[in-house]
Amino acid sequence: MGKMHVLILAWWLFVVNESWTLAAVGNERTVSPRFRPAPTPEVTCKEHEYLHPSNKYCCEKCHPGYRKAEDCSGPNTRTGCEKCPNNTHTEVWNYSPNCQRCRTCDKTFGQITITQCQDKINTVCGCPEGKFKEPFGHKKFRCTACKLCTGGDVRKKCEFLTP
Repeated sequence: MGKMHVLILAWWLFVVNESWTLAAVGNERTVSPRFRPAPTPEVTCKEHEYLHPSNKYCCEKCHPGYRKAEDCSGPNTRTGCEKCPNNTHTEVWNYSPNCQRCRTCDKTFGQITITQCQDKINTVCGCPEGKFKEPFGHKKFRCTACKLCTGGDVRKKCEFLTP
């Protein structure tokens, strides 16, 4: 490649807003990048990972029962996770900075606690024996007393039900 071709190529690269230099390698002259940031490859994280806020690498999510205290500091480093405090939980792998508050069974609707809240599971509410769940509102229920069917047709046997 002649000097004129190299100068035209260098000028063209400068015009397209790239910073390049000429480097002599043996008998050939090559154009190489200088002060050019590396292109950011698209990062794909695995199921139990999340994309670090820098968008450069993946961090492992926290196990159920834990919350994210701090992001990992780089590839192949651990995310800082802390166990959920009492009366809170996380049921899934997560990178939330907060654990969820435990559900409280609503005694005014006759609900009872079937399973206490633990770090990995929320409280499970139900109805006492002889009552059934009657849905109302969004994800709410009240416990209603079972009644004998008139006419003898039983649509559904009334029994102790869990969610």
